[in-house]
Parts: sequence; C-alpha cells; structure tokens
Amino acid sequence: MVGLAYVSALGCGGDGATGETAAFSLPDDGIVWAISHPENRATAPAVLEAMVHGAHVLLTDGDDAYGGTTRRHLDQRSDGAWTLMLPSGAQVTVDRSDSALVLHLPSGATVPLTKQTGPSVASAGPRWVAAQWANSHTTSPGMTGGQAPPELDDEAVALTWHKVAGIPFDAAGVTSRSKKLQQLPAFDRPDSARVWAQRLQQRLATLPASETFRVRVNDNVSEYDHEQQRFSVHFFEPGTYLPLQVFGEDFRVVFSNAESARFINLPKDAARGFDESLRAQGRGVLTDIAFRVTGQGDPTGAVTGTRVVRAALVEVHGRDRQGKARFAPSLPASPLPASDASTGVPASGSPPAFDIATADVAGLRVGTKANLFERAAARLFGKTERRASRGSGYAGSTSIVAVNEMGCSSIPGRGRVKPGAVCATAFLDRDDMVRAIRIERVFPYIDGESFRQVLVQR
Repeated sequence: MVGLAYVSALGCGGDGATGETAAFSLPDDGIVWAISHPENRATAPAVLEAMVHGAHVLLTDGDDAYGGTTRRHLDQRSDGAWTLMLPSGAQVTVDRSDSALVLHLPSGATVPLTKQTGPSVASAGPRWVAAQWANSHTTSPGMTGGQAPPELDDEAVALTWHKVAGIPFDAAGVTSRSKKLQQLPAFDRPDSARVWAQRLQQRLATLPASETFRVRVNDNVSEYDHEQQRFSVHFFEPGTYLPLQVFGEDFRVVFSNAESARFINLPKDAARGFDESLRAQGRGVLTDIAFRVTGQGDPTGAVTGTRVVRAALVEVHGRDRQGKARFAPSLPASPLPASDASTGVPASGSPPAFDIATADVAGLRVGTKANLFERAAARLFGKTERRASRGSGYAGSTSIVAVNEMGCSSIPGRGRVKPGAVCATAFLDRDDMVRAIRIERVFPYIDGESFRQVLVQR
C-alpha cells in the first residue's frame, strides 16, 4: 500500500484566492464522482495523475465541476465532445453519461469515475514514497571517432554558471573551506588562501560564458515503444541531471533542450536489429554530449536545489560499448548565453516564481477561508472535525480541520486500510485562513518510476 501526501507551502496574508477558478461555496446539490475500482494496480498511475491534477474526486452541478475548492466549467465543443480544465490548469476531454465520467488525462491515460453514494473510508497504513532523481556517472571520455572526450572540468562549469546566471561567487569563502588549505602548516595558510582566491577570481573573469564542455555518460536505452515507434534515452528524461561536486558543494546540471535528444525514432522493421544489439549489451550505451551553460534552474521544475545549472545541448552522440556510433539526434540551434567575458551581463535563467495565490493541493486551495475548505472536504471526502492544533502542524497554525484524520495510518489490530481511502487536513491561522494543506490517498502498489514520472509531469 502507498500513502501519498502533498504539503503546500504556507500561504501569505490576504483574503485568499479570487477569480473564476476559486469557488466561494459548494452547492448543496450535485453529484460526487470517485475513482472506479481504486484497488486496481493497473490504473494506479492514472489515478495518481488524476490526484495531482485535482480530479481524483469531483463534484458536478450541471456543467460546473468542483475539484476540491476549485470551480471549473464543462464546455461542449462543436463536435460534441466535452472538455474540462482541471484545478492544475491541465485540459482534459470528458466522456459524460448518467452513470460515469471518463477523464482522458494529459498523459493519454483514462480514468473512469462513478457516482459516489457515500464517502468510503477505511483504515490501513500508507507507505511513504519519495521520488528520487536518477544520477549519471561521468567518466573521462569523447566526441569523435569513438574516442573519449577529455575529463570534464567541473570547476570551470561551476564558475561559468556563476558568471552566466549572475550568482555571486565568494572566492575567499570557497578557499577557506578547502581541504588542501587545511592540510598546509598554519603559518602558510593566510598567504596561500590569498593566492588561491586571487586565482579563482582571475579564472572567473577570463572564462568565456559561451564555453563548450564535453563529457561521456554511462547511459541506457529503453525497450522499444511499439505504439510510438521509438526508443527513449534515459539520460534525457525529465528529472535526470549530471551531478558535479565542486568547492565542496553539489551542483546539478540539467539540459533545457533534453527533449530534443530523448527519443530515437525508428520504424519497426529497422528497430528490431537495433533492439537486438542493445539487448546483447544490457541496453547500455555511452552517450557523448557537448553543452553550454545558459543559466540557473530547471525550466521543467523537475530538478530542484540551490545550485541547479541550466545548460543547452550542442551535440549528442550515442555509441555502444565497442565505440560504434548508434545515434546522433538533430538538435535545434542553441542560443548563446546573454553574458560573456566582456559584458558580464547575466543571462535570464531563473524559473518562474512560485505564486501562492494560485497554489492548489490536489485541487484544494491555500489562502481561502476555513469554512470553504470545511464544506468542500465534507462534500467530497466525508465528515470533518475541527480542533486546536495542539502544537502539531506548522508554525503559526492555531487549529486544524480534518477529514478521516487517522484513516490513512497504520495501527495494529485495526484492520487493513483499503486503496481509495482519503485523508485531508487544513492548518488554520488565528484569522481562520487556510495556510497549509496535507492530503493523503492510499494506493495499491505503484512502482517508483511511475510515481516519479507523474510528479515530474505535474
């Protein structure tokens, strides 16, 4: 069993979310729709996708649809098909009948929802799952004739990132933390620290912002996708990054145009031989890449951290273990970073700022009045209870509103919780505003890769 929890960031002051997507009340009438057969392992990834988009439980009133505390409208196209924008902003098509709603999700998966005659809550314990980003492992290898590229200059990559992204570089601080410096006699350290810091500052100043870096990655290629007629290269999938350790800190290099190199498109008649050669080598390949640093942060939001280096692929060559060329995707021209050694102007590379006013947790909005969450949770999930926070939750929370508070926890002797059980908790401030939300749902077994892919997509 898997229990999935989402926790929002704390909201700021104000009167909460407004506009046509924020419901101010939920109707007394209407139909509640819930996932059909939540115990089905085969549909678990699609149910998880529906949940993160705020559509695992819906209330419809005519052509209005409520996912949590977010109101949307069902629109009928000229061809008769119905469309719905989910609380997350994702657009889906909907098959409507008197007995079921079938959602066609962004991934292409379908999720059937049926009329709910009453909230079904049970008791059994979730197992917490954390998404893990796949790491690549660099060697010292190359781009032409199967020859390995020179060893990647990690320090140069980090310094170029500081220059291009406009991130201040503390040369003195970096030097003072150096293990090599600490190994010197105490008498020699001050002079050595000054010289090393000057060297780093000089290198930062002279490194060209448009420098091209090369590295070889131990990689693997997926099984053939018969429907899409293509293979997928693991290193270029969302959430994957090139790990570096420089100045005693971890850096993560992500590629903004990785999607252009991700797939190897082959018709079935040509794919068989390629697949057989991959199988003979355990599907392993050597991927030689050339890249330029372009800014800060992962544009997809899949890789996070304080030192995420945004880069653009310039060349990609995939080889088998014997060095034979296997694939070389065509990449769009990579724009040069806005900063160079002469201008020193940082490139704009920061991901868009997080807007708390539009944040939702599986459709439930932060920054709203507690009575809206209370009514929505009661209509969608079951009876609500309000109590003092008693020191639990978040700093500043004085009370909570909960549905099925312990129904997703494992307690010996209480029986087994069934998949589909939902538990939701809102943390309120002294003004009775929702400042944080946690929602859990118990799933049947779901593999970690499916979990990761759904969260990356969201």
